[in-house]
Formats: sequence, C-alpha cells, structure tokens
Amino acid sequence: MSGGGYNFPPPGLVFLVRGGSFVKLRFMSNKLNWGILGTGNIARQFATGVKASTRGILAGVGSRSIRSAEAFARQFGIARVFGDYQSLLNDPSVNAIYVSLPNSMHHEWTIKALNAGKHVLCEKPFAVDVPQSQEMFDVAEKAGLKVMEAFMYRCHPLTHAVEGALARGAIGELRLIRTSFCYRTTKIEGNVRFSPELAGGVLMDVGCYCINFARHFAAA
Repeated sequence: MSGGGYNFPPPGLVFLVRGGSFVKLRFMSNKLNWGILGTGNIARQFATGVKASTRGILAGVGSRSIRSAEAFARQFGIARVFGDYQSLLNDPSVNAIYVSLPNSMHHEWTIKALNAGKHVLCEKPFAVDVPQSQEMFDVAEKAGLKVMEAFMYRCHPLTHAVEGALARGAIGELRLIRTSFCYRTTKIEGNVRFSPELAGGVLMDVGCYCINFARHFAAA
C-alpha cells in the first residue's frame, strides 16, 4: 500500500524501518489480548483502533464503575468486564494492558500491571516525574516485560520517513525545531486535564508532545 508518496507495509507483518525503507523481519501470526484500564474518551479511541487492527483483540475492560465498564463493553463487543482495576490485571487471558487513567495514576497502575505479568502501553504523559518513570522501566526490565509511552506518532511510517530524510541529509543540518500544539475546549469544570491534583495542565496534556517530538528529532 502507499500514501503520500511513501510505501506502507501490508498488515500481518512486523517491519523494522532503516533509512526510510521497510525491512521485513517476520510474520506475526499471534494476536495480542488487550485489557483497558479506564473508559474515557481516549480509551474509546484506543478501542476503536484495536477493533480495526489485525493483531489485537479487546479482551477485557476495567473501571471503578461496573456500569461504565458494561456500557463500554457493549459498545466495543468486549466479553470480560470488571468493576475495578485489579481484577482486570488478574485475568490470565489478558496479555497487555492499556493504561488510560488520569496522569496521576499512570505510575501506580503501570507498575501493578507489570507485577501482574502484563505488557503495558501507558498513555502520555508516562509519569509525573523522572523517578516515577525510572521505576516503571526498572520494574518492566526486571520482569522481562515491555512498557511503552503511547506517543503513536513515533510508530507512524511518515515519522520514520522523516527520520530517514534527516539521516541522509536530505534537508541539510537540523538546527532549529519549532513546535506548537493547541486545541479549544469549553469543558473546564471537572476536566482532569486542568486538575493539578491529577497531574494535569497544558504541559502534561499537549505540551509533552512538543517536548517529545523535539527531543526525538534532536536525538536529545
């Protein structure tokens, strides 16, 4: 397949990108059973993506409210429903956990998921500070599990194409990166994005994209 002048790999194959070109590694036949912690908007977006994928299965969902979990499960056809987070982590049929909880809860529930033997995709921002982040990676390494911050753009073929162009010197020497990310919302009251107690705020919500992008391409 192709789009925007770039060639994209077919589904069902795992690829490594080198210099803007796809290098075939192996065929991936096993599917990953996902459990989702949380039932908010970003969890719905993730569930929509998994349902459209060829290698992911929505195996379970956990929420503090069983009614919220049941409604989410009905919407996305999820069989296993839990009215708390830990029960989802204890489910042996789940291979990986997507943590879509408020920022202040990422550290706690990522570590709990890793201790339960699950791989983890944690929504951004990964943690509140560096010590929390380091502990999360240390626990994953000790357990032999994968943990990743959910910056999807880093996995996008166009991002790899830009990396290849920079590596080849196609645009010359990279000397300046200027980023901007904003959106408009009228929902302020009760919005976790604006709650300092839940590690909210503009830098944690969207500014982290700008910082991550700049550091990635500056190899910082």
